[in-house]
Amino acid sequence: DEAKRRGHEQWAFSLEQEASHPGLAGAMAFRYRRAASPVRRRWDFHHHHEPLAAALQAFLAQVRPDLIHVQNCAPFRSTVFPVLRASGLPVVMTVHDFSLADPHPAGLRLGWSGALKRWLDRRSLARARREVEAAVTLFLCPTRALRDGLGFPAERTRLLHVLFDPITKRPAGDATVIFMREKETRDPIRSFD
Repeated sequence: DEAKRRGHEQWAFSLEQEASHPGLAGAMAFRYRRAASPVRRRWDFHHHHEPLAAALQAFLAQVRPDLIHVQNCAPFRSTVFPVLRASGLPVVMTVHDFSLADPHPAGLRLGWSGALKRWLDRRSLARARREVEAAVTLFLCPTRALRDGLGFPAERTRLLHVLFDPITKRPAGDATVIFMREKETRDPIRSFD
């Protein structure tokens, strides 16, 4: 693994399933206890969820990273990003889709209850986007469409074409946060410039 070869130690914090990769020094998964009520689930996903916040804070205290790299994170944004911001650490986010611009680009919410859910989704998305922008130091966008379409501040956005081998199995978990300990330098953002 390239990061390990360069002397970096990587840890992963994910939702539901623990991330596994030979290059990881360790991993932890937060397992959400599914609320019976859909209203409660919505509240948990779109507002501060204390059990997740406590688990993420404990993980940060244990690992003591120099840099946080967030992959896609749609549920629990209003918990994850405020915790990351409060850590005071540089946060890099690879943006994989347009969910920060439109939570349901296919327009799947129909009927009168759909209209209410769309309204709630737009309010939640606006708050989450503010929290993401406040927490993230650098946005990495694999396409020009994402970079230009999401409208993040230009000085904090980089076009980074991600080259990868095709995979046949989806990685574990809905969201993964990678924490890195920088061994070679005290400037963890430098390698992304």
